[in-house]
Amino acid sequence: MGFSDGNCRVVLLLDRSLHFARGVLRGVRSYAAGKTNWILRDAPPSPKMMKLVADWEPAGIIAGLSTAALARAVKQLRIPVVDTATVLPRLGLPTVDVDPIGVGRLAAEYFLDKQYRNFGFFGSHVAVYARLQEQGFRQRLAKAGYEAQSCYYEYLPEYTARMLWREVTSRIIQWLDRLPKPVAIFCCEDILSRLLADTCRQLNLRVPEEVALLGCGNDELECTLTEPTLSSIAVPAERVGYEAAALLDALLEGQKPPDRPVFLPPISVVTRHSTDVSAIDDQIVRQAVRFIRENATRHIRVKDIAEALAVSRRLLERRFRALLGRSVLQEIYRVRIEHAKRLLAQSHLPVGAVAFRSGFSSPRHLDVRFRQLTGLTPRAFRRQFQLP
Repeated sequence: MGFSDGNCRVVLLLDRSLHFARGVLRGVRSYAAGKTNWILRDAPPSPKMMKLVADWEPAGIIAGLSTAALARAVKQLRIPVVDTATVLPRLGLPTVDVDPIGVGRLAAEYFLDKQYRNFGFFGSHVAVYARLQEQGFRQRLAKAGYEAQSCYYEYLPEYTARMLWREVTSRIIQWLDRLPKPVAIFCCEDILSRLLADTCRQLNLRVPEEVALLGCGNDELECTLTEPTLSSIAVPAERVGYEAAALLDALLEGQKPPDRPVFLPPISVVTRHSTDVSAIDDQIVRQAVRFIRENATRHIRVKDIAEALAVSRRLLERRFRALLGRSVLQEIYRVRIEHAKRLLAQSHLPVGAVAFRSGFSSPRHLDVRFRQLTGLTPRAFRRQFQLP
């Protein structure tokens, strides 16, 4: 199938309405640009499409398999398939996706850096990736001596139609009301973060002062449709698509599928207003952290921060270390590295330009600090996310 005329027909069953799926599509098309015999055709990920798909006689499929019915229909074609959704348990198909445990761990570390002590998780209890995100979130919190209270909401198409909105809303309201404040909540998708933001507004809960919200996917539309705007974890969707296409190509050549899913690390947290606060009790340290976040790329020094806050450098350093366990300079470097990560992953700027735009005096200085904090060189980090 799919090679009768010398061409390789590949079907893309991806939901274009999803920001992540559009990134995956772009990545697949980038890989296919180097395959002169590949013909791509995309369709909605619906079982109703499978008769037309079968009639086209594809050689392989790249899909976001979110329902059991679609997975069964795809498997019945008995052709190579790569999944990019990590939704269904025991799927038994090769998978390329963002590392969900890594996403959960990053969310926990982000909130811990802000000194939160109360945590919540909001997401699906059915989708595999959401359960793994929660696992990574809880594991990292437990390592720091904390735990999270969870609330589950089945937002996927197969379940949403069966949900009673009044019951769902009541359950979410009760959960939000019981959570000790201030609380930091990680949502497995941006759409759920927006739902909580709207619910908090109805309850007169202040975001981020009482409830800090962090989503995943960095869907700019979802993150800016509500007030306040929503922080989110940026993920390498295009790279997922590219690697999914490369894996499908290998399967079409007769290679064996990998034993485990191919998971790519998340990029970084994109901070917007919904987490633009910290739970640091010390006013001086809290103001210093905000000053660093707002000015780290401007070549500031510790002396500049102390002067801006009208305190002695010695007092600032002592309080900073007591509360955060690191020096003021280490915090400056940490914020600069986070900025550099985003530029490396999401732009094609030369490493030298990334260094200067992130507040480092030279590419060498960036390289040294980047290795210290990540264990990678800037170029090695970039290769994880950008297409060849």
